[in-house]
Amino acid sequence: MAAINKRQAVLVILLILRRRQRRKGANNREIWTRSWIQRRRELGFYRTFLCEIKDGDIETFKRFTRMTPENFQKLVTILSPYITKQDTNMRESISAEERFLASGESFRSLSFAFRVGERTISEIVKETCQVIYHVMKDTFLKVRKIRY
Repeated sequence: MAAINKRQAVLVILLILRRRQRRKGANNREIWTRSWIQRRRELGFYRTFLCEIKDGDIETFKRFTRMTPENFQKLVTILSPYITKQDTNMRESISAEERFLASGESFRSLSFAFRVGERTISEIVKETCQVIYHVMKDTFLKVRKIRY
């Protein structure tokens, strides 16, 4: 009976060591994002299309973003302090200019076009809408009290 207990103890120790090795390997990943997402700066929709039409085809830019390049730049300037994130060792941040919302696309198609994960798109839309509301509500959303 003592031999069985020793054998079981050894198996338990081996299982614990194996789990620790798996966890250690999972925590030490070198690549946290997919390779196609990592090429966002060079090949993403913002760099390949929006920058081109912003500088060269103002009518298309207005149709796509629903604002002029000048108004777009004003909006970016106003909102940048609130939505700009820092780059980290793990990833490059998404610029304030890349965070515009007026395309009408689904999160999935935006994810592929801008080379950003769907969950990240969801967080960007939520955060940017909140910032737009809080920063610009007093200027653009005049609320009058209704008297009954």
